[in-house]
Amino acid sequence: MGWLHQPFVGEARKSRTYRQAAHKRYLGVAKKRLAGVKVIRKAIGKQLRYVSRNLPLVEILASKSGLKD
Repeated sequence: MGWLHQPFVGEARKSRTYRQAAHKRYLGVAKKRLAGVKVIRKAIGKQLRYVSRNLPLVEILASKSGLKD
């Protein structure tokens, strides 16, 4: 998200992402020796919700600045 916001530094506030929270939650499950099915399904759902929360922000910033290869 940082590289999409780069052209707008000083003009607009950086949008909120949950990258650190998502990483922390992922590590909490990944470090378990035996994660049950229920725990894994819940963790996958949380990760998908983090992504779905961030996608509209990415689309807005991409439309403003354009994505370059």
